[in-house]
Amino acid sequence: MQILKVAGISPWLVVAPLRVAKLVWPDEIESWSDYSDLKYSIVHGTKKKREAALEKDADVYIINYEGLPWLHSTGWRKARGLVLDESTYVKSWKAKRTKALKSMLPDFKKRILLSATPMANCRSELFAQAFFMDDGETLGKTIGSFRRKYMMPGGYLGRGWIMRPDASKEVDARMAPSVYRLDAESNLDMPELIDNKVSIELPANLKKDYDQLEQEMFLELESGDPLLAESGGSKYSACRQFSSGAIYHTDEDTGEKSVVHLHDEKINTLKELDEAIPTPILVLYHFRHSRERIERAFPDCEVIAGGVKTEDVRGIIQRWQAGETKMLAAQIKAVGHGVDGLQKGEGGHDIVLFDQTDSGDLDTQSIGRIYRSGQDSNYVRIHRLVCKDTVDEMIYRSIKSKLKGQAAFDAAMKEYRESKAYSGSAK
Repeated sequence: MQILKVAGISPWLVVAPLRVAKLVWPDEIESWSDYSDLKYSIVHGTKKKREAALEKDADVYIINYEGLPWLHSTGWRKARGLVLDESTYVKSWKAKRTKALKSMLPDFKKRILLSATPMANCRSELFAQAFFMDDGETLGKTIGSFRRKYMMPGGYLGRGWIMRPDASKEVDARMAPSVYRLDAESNLDMPELIDNKVSIELPANLKKDYDQLEQEMFLELESGDPLLAESGGSKYSACRQFSSGAIYHTDEDTGEKSVVHLHDEKINTLKELDEAIPTPILVLYHFRHSRERIERAFPDCEVIAGGVKTEDVRGIIQRWQAGETKMLAAQIKAVGHGVDGLQKGEGGHDIVLFDQTDSGDLDTQSIGRIYRSGQDSNYVRIHRLVCKDTVDEMIYRSIKSKLKGQAAFDAAMKEYRESKAYSGSAK
């Protein structure tokens, strides 16, 4: 919060994910006595409400990333300081929000970017963030020049860009003078982190169906045909769903989508964990049908997901802190950024990953809802439900790899593919 009182810089524009903008920043401003005098205005809602919010006399104007194109279109140029919270939201150089923000940059005398995982997948994600910090002085003014200098074609089947082996250190050295890193484990009294892999077997009658689906996935991914590769990507998603217990099915004639239930192995394992763990449990899921099955199995569980109102999220967090919620199911994407407070009070210190996420950023951020400063327990446990001999295993290897981001995923995919050695498939 101290950054908002830099001498001569006022007002500030804070850009953040919606939940962070509506929940975290206002709560933090009000909770710190040294900064509670700051006047803030949340720029969100109907067009009339947004326009009214911009008209208010405030020290801090808070808007979500999706609102940037609209803000740019209004011609509003009042702010002199810029804060990008969860700055990976501008890592894509082609996104509308990025283009809008780029046009507004000359207005800001001071710019600060905040992120716990600024390069979760690859150092190339630093390019746009660095540009918004210093107009391209550190890493260049175009993504093309950055790639020519630091990268080469690569990735799975050579369809992407990867850092040259000798370039990562140079990028780190150029970024170092502009970066301040606060390592929680080194600077705070953090609890022990216990990462527990819970292996689950598919029912024998379904394993053959799963193997066929997975074999088709690899054949199409490795075909070299872009259309088939896209189909292989959808089969990869289907394999992930299969391991979790259900799968989306689209009727070829009507186009209607339905959910086909396959098994309850993960649900049954979650029930066993619930019986064994006396304190509240945070259950992280990815697929909507996973949430629906969790809610059926645990009718009293509460849910944080996309579409849940900010005031409702605040109430859920308060009940969790009071120890009144035995189980909280949270969509990984919804809870990964912008939900704070689950580590406090009488809430729990056990996390169950019902669905695996292959995003290193989301994995780290979602676990960080519990494993963070303010956690009173002397340990935090992560229970990863990993379906044996499925893509769950590959994702687990990727997340636990010493490599990072896309490189870790590519290596895990290759290793897993070679371990299966399907008869007749491409190698």
